[in-house]
Amino acid sequence: MVTSLILWNIWEILTGLPAVFWGVILGSIFSLGGVILSNNASNRRLLEQLRHEREQKLKDNEYSIKKEIFLQAAETFSAGVNTAANLGNLQIPLADIMKPYTDRSFAIAKLQIVANERTLKASGEFYAELTSKILLLTGKRMELEFLQSEIKILSDQIDREIENRGKYVQMMTDYNLNRLVDQPKWGAIQAQYDFCTKNIESDTIERDKMQKHS
Repeated sequence: MVTSLILWNIWEILTGLPAVFWGVILGSIFSLGGVILSNNASNRRLLEQLRHEREQKLKDNEYSIKKEIFLQAAETFSAGVNTAANLGNLQIPLADIMKPYTDRSFAIAKLQIVANERTLKASGEFYAELTSKILLLTGKRMELEFLQSEIKILSDQIDREIENRGKYVQMMTDYNLNRLVDQPKWGAIQAQYDFCTKNIESDTIERDKMQKHS
């Protein structure tokens, strides 16, 4: 009973309100609804923009990583080609020739992260072939270095023999200038001179043979 009375009083109050008031109320409701709808749309657009920016950032980061890895791999292959080309230059120490290539070789393994199967296959075959050639040329270089070492030993030996022979030439000159008559002494000087000359000739022939193969 009391509840019904209260509801009746509220109804009388509401029905007694002027039409203008209801117009304001309805307008406010529609305005509020429009704001809510507008905010929801703005929120959706903002969320979509954030999602797009996040995806774009991930793509940019992925591209940067791929670019860096491919550049490092290209530098490694370039260093390998230069290494192979420089192996024939005996003026450059072997360690200095190999260092740029060996220091970068790790970059080839990184291709496993970003490269597709076709690229991995091609790069792997090229790397294997390049490394094989470098090892082959390194072996040839070591043979050549050994040969150059042998040539130098012979050249030094020839120089010493020439120097020794010069001493015997001087002895022979002094002997003749002093008009000495000492056949045993002359024979000994002549024998040493002939020995040096023979060694010079044989060592020179051997050195010339080696130089033809160097």
